[in-house]
Amino acid sequence: MKTAHLITAARRALATLHASEETIQTLTITTTHDPARRTLIYDSECVIARHNGNTVTHIDLGGTDFAEDLDALAEDAMARSGTLHPLTLRLGAGSTTVPPIGLDPQKRLFVLSIHARAAAHRPGLTGIQVLTLANLAYEANDAARHDNTPTTAQTESYAGRAGAHKLPFGTVADAEFLTHTARLAVRTMSHYMRPCPLALELPAGHLADIPSWLAHQAVARFRDGEERRETGYNTPAFRAVLRALAALQTPATGDRLSLYLTDAPANSAGHVLHRDPIPEGVPV
Repeated sequence: MKTAHLITAARRALATLHASEETIQTLTITTTHDPARRTLIYDSECVIARHNGNTVTHIDLGGTDFAEDLDALAEDAMARSGTLHPLTLRLGAGSTTVPPIGLDPQKRLFVLSIHARAAAHRPGLTGIQVLTLANLAYEANDAARHDNTPTTAQTESYAGRAGAHKLPFGTVADAEFLTHTARLAVRTMSHYMRPCPLALELPAGHLADIPSWLAHQAVARFRDGEERRETGYNTPAFRAVLRALAALQTPATGDRLSLYLTDAPANSAGHVLHRDPIPEGVPV
């Protein structure tokens, strides 16, 4: 069943049952076990609706044509593969004024580690400067990985070091900054790849029913047209940035996040991603 058909059915159901339908940007339909049929089905009675401004409500679309379409889709998926995954449908174009997301101490450290590692590739640095930045990247990453709940005091101990190197260490981040950070992570992780990928593409999916960008299903695209699955990018720091980005974007079924390793006009946004310490043509 095509996604476009489901979106049309969802809109009809919402127009009939919910006056606030026009504010809904995405619908996430999770799975549940039907004891009567002894199989997984889509839960049309508790659909997660994300509205303008990223507010979330739960709505009941049971008994509609949309619910019947979901039943048919679930039956077909179970017959073909024996599994059923959550589904997110994009109904609107998305708000252009999504407020920044707050970063917890662990995410702040992961972001710092990515930017410090990228900064170590700046041309013209001395060996000592490269080593200092690389050590900062390692220590911040290690602290984030081995302490799931670092205290504010522990986190702030890195603030002075980040400031000394003019590295970001904020408590909030918007989609542009997080996309930029994800791109830097990909560029530095691709340092030893030959040939170097043109871009890394991540499909939309779900982690524990949460719309997400799936790092473990990343596909690298190369200039000669070759594409191949790459699992080496599935690191804790990269996943943390992708989770924050997905919280702002709500990836929907069929969406793909393209992170280009080259500068404009070839990058995913169509314009220069700001604050990139690695100029075009410099190997990473």
